[in-house]
Amino acid sequence: MAATRGDAVSNINALRSAAARYVFSLSARRDRMATLAAPTRVAILNVDQTRKVATLRRREIEEGEEDRRLVRSRALNGYFEYHSYNRNRNSNYAAVGGQKLDSSVSKPVFRPYDICFHGRRNRALIEATLPGENNESKIEKHEEWTKGSLLRPGMVLLKNFISHDEQVDIVKVCRDLGLGLGGFYQPGYANGAKLQLKMMCLGMDWNPRTYKYGNKRIFDGSTPPSIPSHFIKLVRRAIQEAQSLTKKEYRASNFEDVLPSMTPDICIVNFYTKNGKLGLHQDRDESRESLRKGLPVVSFSIGDSADFLYGDERNVHKAEGVILESGDVLIFGGESRRVFHGVRSVLPNSAPKELLRDSGLSPGRLNLTFRQY
Repeated sequence: MAATRGDAVSNINALRSAAARYVFSLSARRDRMATLAAPTRVAILNVDQTRKVATLRRREIEEGEEDRRLVRSRALNGYFEYHSYNRNRNSNYAAVGGQKLDSSVSKPVFRPYDICFHGRRNRALIEATLPGENNESKIEKHEEWTKGSLLRPGMVLLKNFISHDEQVDIVKVCRDLGLGLGGFYQPGYANGAKLQLKMMCLGMDWNPRTYKYGNKRIFDGSTPPSIPSHFIKLVRRAIQEAQSLTKKEYRASNFEDVLPSMTPDICIVNFYTKNGKLGLHQDRDESRESLRKGLPVVSFSIGDSADFLYGDERNVHKAEGVILESGDVLIFGGESRRVFHGVRSVLPNSAPKELLRDSGLSPGRLNLTFRQY
């Protein structure tokens, strides 16, 4: 007991300043410090009083440390993914050609945007509208709109070129890819402004902050998935159809001069919700050779229709407009390669009900733009 008292007395000077700070700073706990009538009595604390002060101070330190651990834990849960999350993602993402994530390194949590909505309510609403559709008139409409039109030299619109089954397949493939690494996210510019759409890149990643292409996405280090081979075949078929139309219209001996061929190695997939839009801009971040040759951009439209603008200047009032509907393909190359273009608005509830029913696509517009770097 004497040894214990001696130890306490030897430590009293070290505890004295801590006890004094405790008495003055924690007025809310004065009831727990009734034995300390005034700060001047700290100098004559007995051993029991010193132990009480030390115990209270230790609890305060422990509680503060626990609070700090809780804050750190919540921060980690909110901003970092753990090894179990990585392992689960590896098996799912490998099926659609993506990379495996190194589970030994914590990376920012990435929750991809799902372009499909599979709720019962959504399906019920879609099916409720189907009986009123006039399927015969829809077939006649399809046959009439399959023909293409030349909007300007090097710019061709193929109406309803993508079949219903092909559209459903594109939606499902994009959804599978979009839920993995490198999937849909909301991009932003260097000034902090966010684009009013969700984006996923295939083949190569396009960085809207630097306006450059790369092999990895900057903010999470993911590698863009490859472009599915049947997407590339559909692009080639659309270009051939557009070239055939160009040859007839302009009677060009070499239609490649008006609308060159290309094999895409980049696809930017954008999903616009009902409020989505995209300002007038030029696609000019590809290689100098690609731009010099006028290699075309091929755009697929699926889902809700879009009010599409295009022109020679970045001026909305001088731009021309055309409605791009589900299944349409727009191609611009040659002298129209650097045309200004954008989406003024998305027309809500304009998507074919059969497409929504069979694909599960959420309300909005899915747009795929193919180009060769």
